[in-house]
Amino acid sequence: MTITVSRGHSTIAIERKTFVALIEDSWQREAKEYLRALETSRISFTDLVSLGRRAEIPYTLFFAPIDVVEAQLKRKQEVLLRGVSKGTFSLNSRGTVHLADIELIVKDMLRKQQLLKRHDPDLPDNVIVGALRRSRQTVKDDADWLVAQLGVDRSYLLRVKTKERAFDHLVDWLEEHNIFVSQSMRNYMPQPIPKRAQFSGICIRDKKVPFLFVNNGAHRDSLEPAGRRLLTLALLTVCLARSKFKPVAYSDQSDDLIENREYEIAEEMLMPAASVADLHVSSLDDVKAHATTYCVTPSAFLMRARRLALVDAVTARGYMTILREEFRNRPKTQARQPKPVNALRKYNSAEYSRSLLKQMDAKRLPSSEIVRVLFQNRKAVSLNEYRATL
Repeated sequence: MTITVSRGHSTIAIERKTFVALIEDSWQREAKEYLRALETSRISFTDLVSLGRRAEIPYTLFFAPIDVVEAQLKRKQEVLLRGVSKGTFSLNSRGTVHLADIELIVKDMLRKQQLLKRHDPDLPDNVIVGALRRSRQTVKDDADWLVAQLGVDRSYLLRVKTKERAFDHLVDWLEEHNIFVSQSMRNYMPQPIPKRAQFSGICIRDKKVPFLFVNNGAHRDSLEPAGRRLLTLALLTVCLARSKFKPVAYSDQSDDLIENREYEIAEEMLMPAASVADLHVSSLDDVKAHATTYCVTPSAFLMRARRLALVDAVTARGYMTILREEFRNRPKTQARQPKPVNALRKYNSAEYSRSLLKQMDAKRLPSSEIVRVLFQNRKAVSLNEYRATL
C-alpha cells in the first residue's frame, strides 16, 4: 500500500508503511495532515515537508526503503534512551506518557548536556545522581541526606509566604548544586505537550549535567498548583538520586496511599514526620492550614497525615472527596503570557544559561551558538536583555 505525494501536476508514491512508521514514532502522530493522509492515501509535498520539519525528520527519509527507516528509528530510540528509560513511573495514576510526546524536549536537553560537557571538560560528577540507588537506609535517613546535601533550609520553607516562593527556592537550591531545572513553557519549547499527556515531569540522565523537567500544566486548561509542583520537584530529585529516569505520573488526589519509596522520601523531605506527627488534624480546615504551612496541596498533606495515622482511612476518604470537588470547581488559573526572555530562562534553566554564558565570555563558545541553543534562533530576544534576567 502507498501514499500518493502530489506537487503541482506531478505525483509520486511512497510506502505507506514507511510513512506511518516515521510519523507514529514522533509527536506529529495526531497532526491533521497525517490523519487526513491516512484517510485519503494522499498528501501534498508541502504538507509532507512541513510534517517532517516539525518532527525533525528529513523529508528524504519518507522516500527511503523501510529497512533504512527502521534502522534510523532504532538509532533515534537509542539516543533518547541515553537520557531516559522506557515506560512511565506511575504512582496511583492512570497517566502515561509516550517518549514521542516529549521527544524533542528530551533531545533538546540531551544536546544541551553534550554542548556544556564539550566546552567545559572540567565539570565534576554530580554527587546526587544515583547516590541513593542502592541505599538500605530508612526513608528518613535518605530524605535527611538529600536535604543536607542540597542545603535545603526546612525552616525557611515553613516561614515563606507563598508556595510559589517555596518552589522557586527549591529550584535555586538544586541549581546551586548543578542540577538544572527546566519548566514547561508553552510556545517556548521545541514542541508542545499534548493535552492527553498526563505526566508530572522527568529526569534526564547525565552524571555531570542532570536535568529535571517539571511539567507545569500549561498545555492543559489551567496551571498546576505551586504546591503540587513543589512536591513534583522533590519527587524528581529523589528519582535522580535513585536513578529513576522515566517520565513520572502521580496522583495526590487518590483515596489510596501511594506506597512507593521515592514518593515517601519526597514527602519526608517536605513534611518531616518528626514535626508533622505532633500536629492536630481534626477537620478539613486543619488539613488546609497545615498544607499552607508546608507549602503543599491539601490533598498531599492529607495523604501524609493518613500515612502518619493522624486521620483514619474513612475520614481521609471523606475529606478527599470534598477536595476533589473543590479542585474541579476552582477558578481556572490561566498562564499569563510571559516576556520571551523570562519564558526562555525558565525553560532553559537559569543556571544552565549562566554556565553557557561563562563559556561564551571565555571565548570557548560563539554568541551565535547561544542564540541557537538558548533562544531557538528567536531574533526578538536580546543577549544583553537575557543576561540581565539571570
